[in-house]
Amino acid sequence: MSNENIYIINWDKLATWLVPVDLRQNKLLAFVKALVSPVKDLYNRFIDYKNEVDYTISITPQVVHLQRGLNDRFDIADRRIRILPATEYNAILLALAEENKPKLLGTKAEAVQMKLPLKSETLAYAYDFVIEVPTAIVFNIDEMKAFVNKYKMESKNYNIKIV
Repeated sequence: MSNENIYIINWDKLATWLVPVDLRQNKLLAFVKALVSPVKDLYNRFIDYKNEVDYTISITPQVVHLQRGLNDRFDIADRRIRILPATEYNAILLALAEENKPKLLGTKAEAVQMKLPLKSETLAYAYDFVIEVPTAIVFNIDEMKAFVNKYKMESKNYNIKIV
């Protein structure tokens, strides 16, 4: 059972129904409707707020919902903003920055040795996802960061890339 229609109220009809049938005259009905008009205004503001909250909670950290929210906010017409996963790179940092040379994991007798990257080599992979924004979209980068920070998971890092 859906509760979508729980807030739908026709205030003019309700005001007419609450006036006894014997007293329903044009002047009295107009007066009652005038009394109900501030309630109608509050009701309309409440419905707008409810719809805004429903939309806000529909945007989640899931990629598809976050991407929809970004496109709704910054590119409503063409919807060109995309969220892509960052390149995965399993880095094990064992070298000091001062050493400035790669470390190899394995013995000299082994044919294949695994190179351990320096910290400076792994900075390009420090993001969990990348937001690609076309250059044709005019936007405020700080506003977009605030929007993404509101909805992303706290442990996730991202980069906004203009393509």
